[in-house]
Amino acid sequence: MQMASAACGRGLAATTSGAIAVHEITMAAPDIVCVEVRDQPVIKGALVTLTAPDSGPFNTWLSRMNPATGRSDRCMVVGPRKTNLRFQDLQPTEYLNRSAATTAAGYGAIGGNTVTAVYHKTMQYSAGEGFGASGGLTVKFGSMKHFLFLKLSGPLRQGGPYTVSFPPGTRLTSASFTFDDRTIRAIAIRGTQVGHRPGDVNKLAYLALWVPALPTRGRLILLATTA
Repeated sequence: MQMASAACGRGLAATTSGAIAVHEITMAAPDIVCVEVRDQPVIKGALVTLTAPDSGPFNTWLSRMNPATGRSDRCMVVGPRKTNLRFQDLQPTEYLNRSAATTAAGYGAIGGNTVTAVYHKTMQYSAGEGFGASGGLTVKFGSMKHFLFLKLSGPLRQGGPYTVSFPPGTRLTSASFTFDDRTIRAIAIRGTQVGHRPGDVNKLAYLALWVPALPTRGRLILLATTA
C-alpha cells in the first residue's frame, strides 16, 4: 500500500446539541479515519482578589459569594495573606457513550465504504477539583478526549467532502471532512526540528502511531513516499 506523505485528511466537526463535540477528523491510514471526540471541558473556578484578608482557615472549603456567578459557592482561601479566594471548578455533566461510539454497525457509509471495525484510544485533556459532596475534603474529576479509529472496507479516495454519521447513542451530529494528502496534517507523521526553514534541502520526520486492538498489535503498516 502506497500513500504520499502518509496521506491524511482533516476536518473541523460539528458540535452536538449537548456538551460532547467532535474536535478533529484526520486519516490514520488510507482506509482508517480517525475522529477525535472530546467530553465537555472542566470549567475552571475563578481566582478572586480581596480588598481585605478572609477570616476563614486554610485548606477548608468555605461558602462565599462568587462574583463570576453572583451566587454563594464553595471556595478555599489562598495566598500568604489570605487575600485570594479560589472557587471550585465545575465538573462536566456529559461524557461520550463509549459503547455506542465503538459499535461499527452504527456508522453510516463513508465515501462508499462501510465501517468494519472501530478501535479507540482515550486520554485525559482537562482536570479539576471541587467540594466533595459525600463529606470528603476534595473531589477530583477530568474530561477525556477519545480517538475513534474507523476501519473502512476499502481505501478512501482523495476528495470530498465526506460525512461521518455517528451511531445515535453517541448523541453526535454528522461531521464533514476533506481528504487531501498534499495540504492536510497527517496524524501518523511526527516532525522533527530538521529542515524547518524554507531553504533547507532535507526535512526529517517519522511515522509513529499506535492504534489499540489493531490486528498488527496496534502498529500501522504503511509505505510512505516523498513523491
